[in-house]
Amino acid sequence: MSTTTPKNRRQKRSLLNKARWAGYAAAGAATALGAPELAEAGIIYSGLINEYLDGSIGLSRKSVAFPVDVNSDGNNELVMVHSGWMWSGSYPDTYPAVPKGVALAIGSNGQVAGLQGAYKYASNVAGQLIDSQLNFLAGTAYMAYVSGSAGSQFLEPGEKFIGFSFDADGGTHYGWLRVNMVGADHNAFTVVDYAYESVVGAGILAGDVPEPGSLGLLATGAIGLLLWRHKRRGSKPAA
Repeated sequence: MSTTTPKNRRQKRSLLNKARWAGYAAAGAATALGAPELAEAGIIYSGLINEYLDGSIGLSRKSVAFPVDVNSDGNNELVMVHSGWMWSGSYPDTYPAVPKGVALAIGSNGQVAGLQGAYKYASNVAGQLIDSQLNFLAGTAYMAYVSGSAGSQFLEPGEKFIGFSFDADGGTHYGWLRVNMVGADHNAFTVVDYAYESVVGAGILAGDVPEPGSLGLLATGAIGLLLWRHKRRGSKPAA
């Protein structure tokens, strides 16, 4: 469970990259100039997915995957995989079958926020700003392994967040993916939803989704440009 308070969340929101405001201004200008394809600045949200991944059923190893193509370009920026197995064959029939759930986050056309230890481990970024200040890993990053591997941040049941990044449009985009963990040592989980910032270089808070009506207001040409100018000056628009 996240311990982020409303005050801390406001403080983190204030740290968002100025590139987002520049993107809003560009969206406003694009709308005014009749270029709607450039007017989609802001957070892109998947909507609820609720895909359950459980690879620890049965006595043989099993793997199931959920691909995430966040910008719909045909490439998987993130692939969620759950693979698991139970001891069988090598032990006497009386030896209990032990579930060994393994949950993996695999960066394909992108990277996963995490730390490098004995293995690569994905970080639980709940309540955090996801931007260039985080450490990102390419390739496979463990979320949770069995019931106690050092570095695992997804062993406890409940809601957790994975941060990711991918390159497109000439720069890096940042996003989050929400999972709901069953808990060790089964380590099954549900992929709940995800979102990413469409503005190159702009950070995004874990759990942030588009605010209704905000992009429509900012994409009205003069209003978007005006807000951006006053944001840069640190002043308020004149009445």
